[in-house]
Amino acid sequence: MSKNWFQVRREVAFLVVVAAGVGAACGGSKSSGQLPGAAGSAGTSGWTYLPPGNDAGTTAASGSGGASGVAGSSGAPGSSGSSGSGGSSVVTPTPFACNHIQPTAPGITSFDAFTQSSWTGPSNIQGGVYIYPDPFLLKPGEFLRYADPVATYSGLGVWFAGCVDASKMKGVRFSLAGNAGSTKSLQFYLVVNRNRDIDEKNLVGACVPDDPKNVWPSCRPPGVRLTVTEEPSTQTVLWSDFEGGFPTNRTDGSDILALQWSFDWSDGDPSYPADITIDDLEFVPADDSGGMGGAGGAPDNQGGAPSASAGAGAGGDGGAVP
Repeated sequence: MSKNWFQVRREVAFLVVVAAGVGAACGGSKSSGQLPGAAGSAGTSGWTYLPPGNDAGTTAASGSGGASGVAGSSGAPGSSGSSGSGGSSVVTPTPFACNHIQPTAPGITSFDAFTQSSWTGPSNIQGGVYIYPDPFLLKPGEFLRYADPVATYSGLGVWFAGCVDASKMKGVRFSLAGNAGSTKSLQFYLVVNRNRDIDEKNLVGACVPDDPKNVWPSCRPPGVRLTVTEEPSTQTVLWSDFEGGFPTNRTDGSDILALQWSFDWSDGDPSYPADITIDDLEFVPADDSGGMGGAGGAPDNQGGAPSASAGAGAGGDGGAVP
């Protein structure tokens, strides 16, 4: 199984975008769910499943007809020549530009209004979630949770409705906890438009892969490895922390399509249990003044992103956005 396993699954991922999410369910509460964690690595996880997408890549145009055959030589009756086979040409797809949606507030979502269709947040940024491989489903609760065996390329992510320009922010922050397997870590990817292989059906991507059937070597997102602990910890990842992307190694956060958390796995590895929970997603403000207020106006290390039901600029119940 190759690192670009998502390539054959992207039509399903497109349906995820149309439906605005997969397998997510509301119910439960932050207090009722235990916050576990995940693992992944840049070398073994790979860019395996992304929204939006399909098997677009390059397209082949119809070629002109082949030349007619030459008649046989004189003497013995000559056989007529066969017609040439049709030719083909490859059309290089046109890159798509980011529409640069700038968030009006640092908060992305705390998953408090998490439904099967979408998540909402305190700013103008909206989107959905995904999990791979099929038929895994995200676990119910007011958080993003994966709790299944890892027996192939596996992970989960948050996609944005549009291309987000968060270059005026410094990075992204969230709560992470759980069981990541023996590595006790995961790979966190920032899926950016400039490194996304061109998807003509969904109008995203600016990278032309050398091989449309194996895009990872030439079109891949920058990432960073995160340590996962059983107890929730606040992960602050700056744009400057992400690296290893191609063709652009690093990112300034100006063309974000999705956030993805991937588990460690390589062909032939044994299956292992994993259970991670992600919550309180937010961008890191330029002044880095700390996390946004949660319920009761708790500080960053206790709260996180404000309730999704709060208006832009408002924290959780009683919590003001810095």
